[in-house]
Formats: sequence, structure tokens, C-alpha cells
Amino acid sequence: MRDRAAVFFSFMSILIVFVLNILFIGNNIQNGIESSFTQNGFAVSDKLIKLFANGWMVAGVIGIGTITISNGSIGVLVHDNMTNAKVDFYVTPTNRVLIILSYFVSTVMVTFIMSMGMLAIVYAYLLINCMTALAFVDLLAITGIILLSTLSSTMIMTTVALFIKSENAYSVVSSLLGIIIGFASGAYMPLNIFPKAVGNVFGFVPTTGAVVLLRKHFMKTIISDMNNSIPETVTDGLVKEFGMQLKIGDWTVPGYAIILYLALAMAIALIVAAFALRRAKNK
Repeated sequence: MRDRAAVFFSFMSILIVFVLNILFIGNNIQNGIESSFTQNGFAVSDKLIKLFANGWMVAGVIGIGTITISNGSIGVLVHDNMTNAKVDFYVTPTNRVLIILSYFVSTVMVTFIMSMGMLAIVYAYLLINCMTALAFVDLLAITGIILLSTLSSTMIMTTVALFIKSENAYSVVSSLLGIIIGFASGAYMPLNIFPKAVGNVFGFVPTTGAVVLLRKHFMKTIISDMNNSIPETVTDGLVKEFGMQLKIGDWTVPGYAIILYLALAMAIALIVAAFALRRAKNK
């Protein structure tokens, strides 16, 4: 957090994705829904359709933000490894696991705080655009999902960082992961666009489940308001079309299974990280 430029650009990268989504992708989604409704004789206000498009996007932006921010923050670990700063830590009477844990905890704190800041911005934006305020329970659920996604993303990125010795290599790897996860999680476009086999594989990406859960709670009032204007079968079709349910094959994955899978992904990453630490200790 002392590197103010790094903090600024990490946060700015999410804001840029947010703005680009609103200006371009959101416009396309809105026009597509409007055209479909008009052709089928449904009358829904432009404001409500715009809210649907924007609500769908901002949930995805927050979801991938947990990966983007943790990417930048845990890069300090790679830098310290490359410059051998870790040697200064290892000569102290502190356990090596606790040293690595300090990187993990600090990254979780930074990522969660910045993600909550982003949540405040996008939620305010949706309220300004006349979205019905979310219930406290939904806001609490969103906060919990962000925290869980932060923990799993940070654990995964910490594991990746332990295996990479060069800052340049880490920069390339983290950039590629950010792009791939952005598409795999359905943050930029619905997973239904991809071939079914590809969509099934993407369903196992932890961030994908987090984005689905965020959309479920984020868009609850928007979907409810839409149901007052059009039949529920139509909104159910929108929910399916825009990947607001996680499907693997013919199975619609329930919310509790997504949460368990996020915890499992974190546990697997922890085991791999322990292996990396043991290997480093032997050297």
C-alpha cells in the first residue's frame, strides 16, 4: 500500500473495465434485449433494460476484480524472491510459513478493501440509475461472496507466485490469467456464447461461480421489477441466456455447491503452495 502508484493503477484498471463495459458491451446488450422484446411484443422501459445490462456487467467486473487486484498485490512476493529480500526474512527466528502467510494475509486485506470500494462505486451508480435498493441480506451476501472470492483468488495467485522467479515472467502469466479468467467467468460475455464443452470447462474456474453468485444477488431487484412488466417465463429465459446460472452439462449447480467448490479450490491451492514451500526449504 506504500506504493501509491501501484495501488492507483490497480484500482484504475478495474474502473477502466467498468467504463468500457458501460460504453460498449452494455450498449450492445441493451440494444439486443430491446430488439428482442420489440419483436415479441413486450413493452419494457429502456431504463429497466439498461439497468439489467449494467447490473449484469458490474457483478462480473467486481468478480474479476478480486483476481486483478490480488495479481498486483502478491507480485511483491515475486519481487522479494527475485531480489533475494526473502533471505533477510529467513535469517530471522520467524517461521518460513508465517512469512509467506504474511504476504497472503496482506494481499487478502488489500484485495478485499479495494473490492469493497469498487462495490460502493458501482452500487451507487446503479442506484443513481434508479435501481431499487437491495435488501440488507443481499448486501451482506454480496460482501461474503467477495470475501470468499478474495480468499480463493489470493490463495491461487500466491501459489502461482511461489513457482515464478522473475517479475517479467509473473507479469506475463498474471496478464494472461486475467484475460482468460475474464472470459472464462462470463464477465465480458455470457458463457452460452461458447461451445458447450468449453462452457463446461469454464464452469470449473472458481471465479466463474463467484460471478454467478454475485449476479444472483446483485440483480434480484432488477429481475423482480422486470417481472412486473413481462411474464416470468421471459425473465427466466434472460437469466438462462445471460449465464446467471452455473451449468455443467445438464446440471444447474446450486449456490451451496459453488461455495463449497470455492473452498475446495482454496484448499487445493494451499496443498500445492505447501509443496512449493517444502521444495524451496530443501534447496
